[in-house]
Amino acid sequence: MMKRKFYFVVLVAVALSSLGSFTLKAQEYDVDKTKALFLPNIQHAEKRKAEFIEGKISEVPSEPYYKQIKFLNQPPPKTLPERVDRLTHGIKIDIPPEFDHYGYEIRRHMKSILTPIDLNNSMVLPDKLKNARTARIIMDYWKKALYEEMQAIEKEMDATQTNSTLKTTYRYNAGIVNVFIPDMYAWIDKNVEFLEMLQDNGGNYYVSYPFYDVPDSVLKSKLSTLYWEREAALENITKYSPFRSLIY
Repeated sequence: MMKRKFYFVVLVAVALSSLGSFTLKAQEYDVDKTKALFLPNIQHAEKRKAEFIEGKISEVPSEPYYKQIKFLNQPPPKTLPERVDRLTHGIKIDIPPEFDHYGYEIRRHMKSILTPIDLNNSMVLPDKLKNARTARIIMDYWKKALYEEMQAIEKEMDATQTNSTLKTTYRYNAGIVNVFIPDMYAWIDKNVEFLEMLQDNGGNYYVSYPFYDVPDSVLKSKLSTLYWEREAALENITKYSPFRSLIY
């Protein structure tokens, strides 16, 4: 009978001010890189497994920096063409972060949810999962705002003499919005699903980026499937220029 390898974490008491906080530090393991899952992030998608095994590549993912900012409201659009143009702002068209209320906050919450060193820490994963779920709530508000704006534009076009060029531009921009929304939900939801799987199976895997050591064959297959589904969703979302810097 094959001997199973189990992993555990050691609880270390750390005095962090008078609150007496605790943190978990993952026990170090020697990962058999030849048998472990090889799951590089999007930055290393073209790198070969052998390069990491041989030590030719040692860098960890470089996460983008998104600080918390104070949002400002843009002046309201003065014309119908301007309203039509703004539909894709923050989706296909980059805008200053202080005006990108929804997209910037989604990126800020999702930027470091899969930091490799954190995936072995059972106390950190709940916060990562909370961030991804918060991003989904923000997307709910963004979708509502986009649909309401499209309905308002269509109502105004029906009530006025709108030229065919503007109608064509609107249909094009509305098409972008209608594709973007499910792409965004797919990306967020696949990350949530992956994080939930990690949280539910804490102690049954160990991550030494880009290798995932998973002794259980069923869990290993599930983890690999969810990872690559998430990766495919990420590739879709990085086609939208404001989201190109994301790596998870």
